[in-house]
Amino acid sequence: FDYFLKLEWEVAIAKPGEEVYRTADELITVAAKVNDGNAPQSISKHRMFAGTFKIREFCSEENSDDGGWKLEVKIKKACDRGPELSAMVEALRDQLRFKVQRLMSEWVTEYKEYWA
Repeated sequence: FDYFLKLEWEVAIAKPGEEVYRTADELITVAAKVNDGNAPQSISKHRMFAGTFKIREFCSEENSDDGGWKLEVKIKKACDRGPELSAMVEALRDQLRFKVQRLMSEWVTEYKEYWA
């Protein structure tokens, strides 16, 4: 296998029970009425923090010693709501990154077992 992976992520804030993700109709309305026909930067209503995880060469020939795959982290929108909330959203991002790395390692193991 040989892939270039780029995964976008975001952290949004919401009240209990509130829907934070906008429907396609809501996104089209926002684009038409607010953004001069351009799509909104986020599908969530209250985005606090956003970025990407990336691996330039996720391939079978590039094995790390520990079996893990390092994700490059890029911040597209930093949290500007104070240090306490910033620490919380960064912790959420790190939890997501850990889970993504674990799932990628599991996928590699399954791939190798299947083609062995």
